[in-house]
Amino acid sequence: MQGMTIAINGSTGQIGSQLTFKHISIDSRLEDPNKDITKNFREIKPDCFIHFASMTDVKKCENNKFLANYLNNVCAVKFFKVAAEQKVDKFIFISTSHVYQPTRSLKYLDVNAKKLPNSYYGVTKLRAEKNLIKTAKSTNTKLVIVRLFSVVSPLPREGCLMHGINRRINEEDFSPIPGLNKVRDFISTNDLSVKINKLAMMGSPPAIVNICSGKPESVRTKFEEMFSKSNLNLNKIKEKDQIKDYLVGLPTKF
Repeated sequence: MQGMTIAINGSTGQIGSQLTFKHISIDSRLEDPNKDITKNFREIKPDCFIHFASMTDVKKCENNKFLANYLNNVCAVKFFKVAAEQKVDKFIFISTSHVYQPTRSLKYLDVNAKKLPNSYYGVTKLRAEKNLIKTAKSTNTKLVIVRLFSVVSPLPREGCLMHGINRRINEEDFSPIPGLNKVRDFISTNDLSVKINKLAMMGSPPAIVNICSGKPESVRTKFEEMFSKSNLNLNKIKEKDQIKDYLVGLPTKF
């Protein structure tokens, strides 16, 4: 779709700041009133809006559940309603693999896999998905839900794995590490940017997609990779527990 206008929020985050496709960042914050958000949409007139902004720090979500639900669920629906009122063709909601239940053995989770979040962050995102689907039924705006798996970004968000690894390296914190044996599905911001852009440009995209590598990789491997780059002794990587679970996706073809 040549000449289409793509707008986003969350442009300063670990994903929004690393996008490789042409887009316009709106000024409105999640907590802004409807009239200010509407003004932004009227000025930009986007064909597609991508909702990146959210409260993503898992620990902060657990510690402030009211705020987490407001920002991740209530505000997502608020932005969708404004987009629909302004006749935006497509609304892409960036969700997370945290909506799925981790598995005890390696299973490649498709979009129909069991949803049972083990964090309040995942709860708020799943709640938003359900409310958005319900809201979208009475509009002409196409809703697309994107479930991202573990993101590797040059600008890792606070509270994520890569941010934690960098902190340990910078502070020379070699205390035992929890969850070293967990297996996750990592994808770079560059790769996911290409896929999200493709969804934005598609005339008839799938309603729900997994964006992931589909490649299982242990948390320990990421620590070893980063420690090696910093010329640190890998023997300093000590595990705190024997917990092992899997959160690996089946990439949606589109």
